[in-house]
Amino acid sequence: MPRKRSLSILGALLALGCGSGPQLFEDVAPRNGIEFISYSGDHLWYLVDTLGSGAAAGDYDGDGDPDLLLLTGGAILDEYREEAAEYSNALLRNDGGGRFTDVTERAGLRFGGWSNGAVFGDYDGDADLDLYVVCHGPNLLYRNEGDGTFTEVGREAGVAHAGYGAGACFADLDGDADLDLFVTNYAKYDLAEQKGKVQWFTDGVKQFPQHFEPEDDVLYRNNGDGTFTDITREAGAAGTGRGMTAMATDYDDDGDMDLAIVNDIGFDDLLRNDGGRFTDVSFESGFACNRDGKFEAGMGLAANDYDGDGDIDLIVTNYGGEQNTLFRNEGGGQFLDVTREAGLRSQLVLDCVGWGVSMQDFDLDGNVDIFVANGHVIPGVIAWYMKNFNDPSGDIPQMGPEAFRQGASQPKHLFLGKGDGTFEDLEGRSGYEIESGRMSRGSVHADFDADGRLDLAVINKNEEAQILLNRMAPRGSWVILDLRAPPPNVFAIGARVTIRAGGRTFTRELHAGSSYLSSDEPAVHAGLGGAERIDEVTVRWPGGPVEAFTNLPVNRRMTLRRGDSTVPQPPPQQQPAPAPVDPPLVPAAGVTPASASAGS
Repeated sequence: MPRKRSLSILGALLALGCGSGPQLFEDVAPRNGIEFISYSGDHLWYLVDTLGSGAAAGDYDGDGDPDLLLLTGGAILDEYREEAAEYSNALLRNDGGGRFTDVTERAGLRFGGWSNGAVFGDYDGDADLDLYVVCHGPNLLYRNEGDGTFTEVGREAGVAHAGYGAGACFADLDGDADLDLFVTNYAKYDLAEQKGKVQWFTDGVKQFPQHFEPEDDVLYRNNGDGTFTDITREAGAAGTGRGMTAMATDYDDDGDMDLAIVNDIGFDDLLRNDGGRFTDVSFESGFACNRDGKFEAGMGLAANDYDGDGDIDLIVTNYGGEQNTLFRNEGGGQFLDVTREAGLRSQLVLDCVGWGVSMQDFDLDGNVDIFVANGHVIPGVIAWYMKNFNDPSGDIPQMGPEAFRQGASQPKHLFLGKGDGTFEDLEGRSGYEIESGRMSRGSVHADFDADGRLDLAVINKNEEAQILLNRMAPRGSWVILDLRAPPPNVFAIGARVTIRAGGRTFTRELHAGSSYLSSDEPAVHAGLGGAERIDEVTVRWPGGPVEAFTNLPVNRRMTLRRGDSTVPQPPPQQQPAPAPVDPPLVPAAGVTPASASAGS
């Protein structure tokens, strides 16, 4: 991977004084020699340049450690094509303990061009993770050969859509047990046609989303023979806007996977699955817009049961001047915007553009936390030009004085769940890697170093990607569950898991496709607070069967197999002591956070 000098050196130097609190995350990319750049060329302001790329986490080689795929962009103008060709998507093999090796060439995944989104999923049911990469057409389907290499089969599989693709998700959407594929498309935007269209001092910058018509999303039915069929129209799944991130989630808890779709500058879509055909319930469910009845410019999407009431809530990241909207699931197919009540609507949030997002328990206290990756699309100097030359009488849309000052490089946000439905903003207390300004886009979470705490990987546009290991002191115990079912849905995507431990109940759902154009590790994670033992794990497997696993240890990664309630137990001497329930956010000097090695 070529090294490109960061475009925000000055911003990074200025940021050295920020985040003087504890360093809650450590970037280990430099010590691994990882200098991956998500390239976005042209150095002007084409729409395709601004949206950036995502990432994907998953154990592609089956060695028990989540690996990492990072995506890059390209260039429209001829003078930057040669430079763009030096950059490629990258597959980083996890060698354990937070160590990574770039295996892109060996795996057959070198690709330079506009790669926007990615998702791992076992589409052919052979028990290893395949990979779908969404591009500015044609999209790519990489079949995992089981020997550390991939073969690109997008055209022969029928999924090489040639439009302006954004993100994707895998799920069994028609109830036949194999994984179907849903792909969001952004807009009708031809790269060749747009070349040379940005004319700063004559025609202006006509590269805002509203200048381009939306392109329909696509639903591919898995035929079970390695091929797919486009059933978008007959299934009623085309969507209504400029699609960004989509997730398959059973929001109404009826046993089948619905589709939540985040759209840019338009109402979001919620498509209820009614036996393989979809009904648009976006407005009647309350998901289409915020509590004021206004649409927002959606980017990313995450799901979890943040309030512990047993159903799946959603959070949508949005553009500057807009909140990151938290939709509480009220049951009965209804969502309520509770962003203000939850303490998530601060001025700093409004100043930033949110992209990647995770709704997980990072400090293991049993309460779901929220991470957001930010970065504006309009650098301050471009905004100044637009205001003073292009449209002197107008304001820059959704860009206040502080956002104008900081430009496109923005801090990330970390909010800790309090357990009462509200969150604590850790602004000024998260450390340099969270609070320093970057043009971040996609992000994923996974336990990269096998210590039970969820780590992060973040794509930064035209800057080095970050691999952020979680250094927060654990406030409780934890469990990670790998689910395995008979083929074809071997990784049990879509399973609903209920964990009962320490007098509390934790509900989780397993997804393939999330965050911003990204895909988190397909495993179930839960912080368990002060629990010293898991009383019961109930799994509602995809397709309906429910199975209970009882009396399980904490602080372990375990594999639960459908039809086999026997879970390997570690010898007594290997059982870790319960983590303290309420330590400081970081350990005192010389104290090692409690953790346990991964189990089978």
